[in-house]
Amino acid sequence: MDSSVINFQDLSKPEKAILIQKFYDIVRSIPTGKVATYGQIANKAGRPKDAREVGNALSGLVKTDVPWHRVVLASGKIAMPTRPDLQKRQRELLLEEGVEFSGDYQVYMERYDWQRDSQQGAGEQTDLFG
Repeated sequence: MDSSVINFQDLSKPEKAILIQKFYDIVRSIPTGKVATYGQIANKAGRPKDAREVGNALSGLVKTDVPWHRVVLASGKIAMPTRPDLQKRQRELLLEEGVEFSGDYQVYMERYDWQRDSQQGAGEQTDLFG
């Protein structure tokens, strides 16, 4: 059976650990000054329905080599509305990397979307879940 159709909760503990490490490796590959969405990370890991699990995997990271701050919602907004301290920290880290915002916590995705750079055709946006 294709592992991408198995629910995350149904994976064994070692399988979950491997998948979480894969999420971390993908996040580490996001270039400085770029952002990706939780869905893009899940899709790149072969788990297009597990964007929430990407968020769960990144949720406890603060002092780490995984640049968790480069991952945002599909809308470009910084997540964590219940943790304003982390929202502010994420925004500060992105600003330090030159990422600009259209609002307090809204990244200009058309400028800073990591996947947009690798898509064919300027200005084209691919529906990752189509």
